[in-house]
Amino acid sequence: MRGEFLFVEQRFGFEVARGELLLRPVAKVPPIYLQGKVYALYEVPEGAWGQAVERLERGGVEYRRPRLEDLFERRPLVEKFARFRPLERAVAMAKISAFLEFASTFTGSGTFYHSQQALCRLEERLHSFVCQLDRRMYYLLLLLDGVSDRARGMGILQLLSTGKEVVEPEEEKQVLGALRASLPPQRLFKLYLEFIKLRINNRRARSWILPFLLNSPQLELWAVKYRKKLRKALQHTLGKRRASILRSILAKPAKERSEKENKILQQWLGKFIQNSPQRTLEIVGFLLGVENGLTLTLLKSYHEAKKNLKRGQLLPYETLEGLRSTYHAKRFSRQEVLEWTKNRLTKGQKLAMQRTGEKEGVEIQVNFYDYDPVRLYLYAFERGWNGEIERALQQKARQFAAQLDLPPNLGILLDASQSMAGSQQQPLRPMAIALALRDILLASSKNAALITCGGLPENPYLIRPQGATNLAAGFLQLVKKGAQSIIILSDGYENQPAGRLEEVLRALEKLGQAPKVLQLSPTVGTENEGGRNLAPGRIFATSLFRPESLPLAMFRITLENEPERALQWLEQQARSRLLKA
Repeated sequence: MRGEFLFVEQRFGFEVARGELLLRPVAKVPPIYLQGKVYALYEVPEGAWGQAVERLERGGVEYRRPRLEDLFERRPLVEKFARFRPLERAVAMAKISAFLEFASTFTGSGTFYHSQQALCRLEERLHSFVCQLDRRMYYLLLLLDGVSDRARGMGILQLLSTGKEVVEPEEEKQVLGALRASLPPQRLFKLYLEFIKLRINNRRARSWILPFLLNSPQLELWAVKYRKKLRKALQHTLGKRRASILRSILAKPAKERSEKENKILQQWLGKFIQNSPQRTLEIVGFLLGVENGLTLTLLKSYHEAKKNLKRGQLLPYETLEGLRSTYHAKRFSRQEVLEWTKNRLTKGQKLAMQRTGEKEGVEIQVNFYDYDPVRLYLYAFERGWNGEIERALQQKARQFAAQLDLPPNLGILLDASQSMAGSQQQPLRPMAIALALRDILLASSKNAALITCGGLPENPYLIRPQGATNLAAGFLQLVKKGAQSIIILSDGYENQPAGRLEEVLRALEKLGQAPKVLQLSPTVGTENEGGRNLAPGRIFATSLFRPESLPLAMFRITLENEPERALQWLEQQARSRLLKA
């Protein structure tokens, strides 16, 4: 959805334009001065265009409509920027900026103030808009470090479902391969199921799925771990009729297959298989439901574990536990399965299953240095603090800090109010992100000063969100301490009182004492298509899902101030990423 936009003259006031005219302000775009008048950008809700324009004209309010057709011209974005008028450039920058915030922050869950459904709808609109704006820039942005797996998965869906617009087929094919390689298996196979839901089954999608899947050295493990998902993906990619025919052929021993059947196997599968065709065909047969004549170790273990669970001790934990609960719930316990498989648990499983291990009396070894700081803080909130977690967090902070070049005399304002507790779907994640960023900023700047607003400290590191948001008082304390630059870690919802921080900044500007201010938000919202800015026009605000996204935030700043330079950097980064892929 491309949307409709209007630049509305501001002499009648912000509240009138927003309330009476039903327009949504685009807070990321500062006011534009044209012919001595001030215009602010608004997005028109779907179906409200005629009503909004009529009210503007009736009230004598001047407005300007950006020429969106100029945005979607088929020419490189660098050339577009050179030709854009201020209005078109403002719309393009607003959408790119919002897209990057969602791509680095949104996890698919709701927040303290916004529902999951509303955020997901906005996310889809942003992906669609930026892809239509400039397809090549869209997929190069997806390659940047700090972009989430979720955003990359959505990008793959967007690119494969809009194949008629491909302008650089070889490069796009390479990009799709790099994006696929960056996704963990569970995310990739979940993506395959989205193909089914959206009925994406074109030639490009098939050539993207089958060669990768059939030639992966991990295919046997995936076949027992994600059997149902892969079966659905194969049935959709091949077609149900073809999948049924293949199942019948693969159920026969190789020596008993006719010449016609072997030709079918070669035509439908063999042309995609580069190595070990017999092994691959056995796994495909297993995925489609064939369990006779199995020779591969994990496939045999899976089949035999249905009768004797001990025969399946080589299987992954979740697979073996599924077989136990289905076929052997009375004879074998969860404790036995966990004991057999504890040394093969993934890093994520080892941390997530500490409570289960204690309950079942099974010790699961975990190395806290293997996890990112946000994950460690979430674990500490749930399980409690210890010295090993503290040492791991200190090491992680130093590692990230070495990549940053922050000014001295930095002030850090940490929002620990109740809204930083997040949603029921992902409790305490905003606070965990803010605490991880706090540690990195303190480690990267000399003489950094920290002020925390709200919260209930459990120790010098861990703070539980609590209370109201009084950021203005903390901000003034940092100014008095001589902070020349201030970074605010907050979701942007100030309520004691609302808007007071912006008033303080305005007063400091008049006195010539206003510091440079950057706001890093651990959440996104719908009203501003990204993080909620505490003082639009006075603070640069961006959202972060994890510390690794800090370089992406710096890219957004460059893109807003020097777009041509930012786009050149984007080309260099993408080229480097593709060479490594």
